[in-house]
Amino acid sequence: MQTDLTLFAQLDELIALHNQLGEKLQDTQLLAGSEAYVGALTLYKLFGSAADAGVAGSDAVYNQLKQRFAGQGGGGNAPTEPE
Repeated sequence: MQTDLTLFAQLDELIALHNQLGEKLQDTQLLAGSEAYVGALTLYKLFGSAADAGVAGSDAVYNQLKQRFAGQGGGGNAPTEPE
């Protein structure tokens, strides 16, 4: 019985360490996704400005990014309740 209790306590410590690592991994993933989004949004705005200014080739890139960002930005349309 003592061996089982010792194993239980050791596993409890390992599980706590595992959970801490999982939380840190999730935090890192969230940060990486956020930074990628900010970078893409910056490029979207830059290519939008370039397209407005008539820079050759910028329209194609802007239109691709525009599809990615469609429906974002709070255009005033409130979400509807499911029926």
